[in-house]
Amino acid sequence: MSAALALGADTYDVVVAGGGPAGCAAAIMLARAGRTVLLADAGTGPPKVGETLVPAGRVLLGDLGIADRVLDSGHLPCYGSLSAWGSADLHTVDFINDPHGHGWHLDRRLFDQRLRDACRAAGAEVAEGTAVRETVRTPDSGWTLVLRGGTGPAGGGSGAGAGPQAEVGPRPVASGRCAAAG
Repeated sequence: MSAALALGADTYDVVVAGGGPAGCAAAIMLARAGRTVLLADAGTGPPKVGETLVPAGRVLLGDLGIADRVLDSGHLPCYGSLSAWGSADLHTVDFINDPHGHGWHLDRRLFDQRLRDACRAAGAEVAEGTAVRETVRTPDSGWTLVLRGGTGPAGGGSGAGAGPQAEVGPRPVASGRCAAAG
């Protein structure tokens, strides 16, 4: 473990690579199950604009116990949408008859921040601006992960070189673009 890395735990049960909705959901559930979790959220790319959340999204966030915290304010109601996928033909979705009510026009930065806050509230550590760059299998069937960037508990890893490291126990789980190993 790198001495420059100010992690809350010497070894994590799980490092979740990716702080979007799927990664946050995984981090919340694993932390609530008693696992030590580090959510590494690179947060790269331009801000996401023009995104909506369908009405069933409230059900999924409700299953996590965070619907009110994430959706209560800052997002506008959405009563339907027009979208084109792979062609110029528009597809209409009208939420007026949806049993879950309306959807939301998301302020995606606010949405993602509230998801990360929910991860922290569940007991996960969140390292914003931190990407998992390399994984190395350890002799005890665990992993050492090389991280880049960082403003959270795994901060201090920006710059050239190998970056800070996080130790992961023998059965890591990841989401997003990383595969689960175990």
